[in-house]
Amino acid sequence: GHAIHVLDGGDNTLVGGTGANDGNWIASATLGGVFVKGDSLGTVIQGNRIGTDLAGTANWGTGQISILLENGASQTLVGGTMAGAGNIVANAGQGGLFTTGIAVIGANSTDNVFLRNSIYNSVGLGIDLGDKALGVALLHQLESGAAVEYRLVAAETLAAEMPGAFDVVTCMELLEHVPDPASIVAAC
Repeated sequence: GHAIHVLDGGDNTLVGGTGANDGNWIASATLGGVFVKGDSLGTVIQGNRIGTDLAGTANWGTGQISILLENGASQTLVGGTMAGAGNIVANAGQGGLFTTGIAVIGANSTDNVFLRNSIYNSVGLGIDLGDKALGVALLHQLESGAAVEYRLVAAETLAAEMPGAFDVVTCMELLEHVPDPASIVAAC
């Protein structure tokens, strides 16, 4: 699962901090590092090291997105201008289809601020059937330099093209959005 979860109504939650020993070290979380979901306002995520060691060389990446703000997570500060406020986000996407370091999902996730974070070495393959979602992902890739291949392809088609290529396939909030869930489960 996710290493740290802030759910509906977890307003003004501090995850980490700017002091010498305040930040969290998150290594190899199956899904993600910090997940803020639902109507949570004013979360502050600072000084955390997600997916790597002190030197920044170890690959202890998350399975999917390292920091995810979703479905109403608003007025969140990720990083900051004070010394020690930036988060180190490395090696995201070690086992999933959502492979970015930081993501915001949902039109009602608004007024979030991202300052002085170090995001690097996200890997993997991102697929979607929506042109708009892939367009946003490609823009993010250009800005971040993430080593992610994004494709407009159905999971069933990808499974036929690359049988046995993936050790782990994860589907986050996917099955309720497709016309034939059983087909996707069978293909994966």
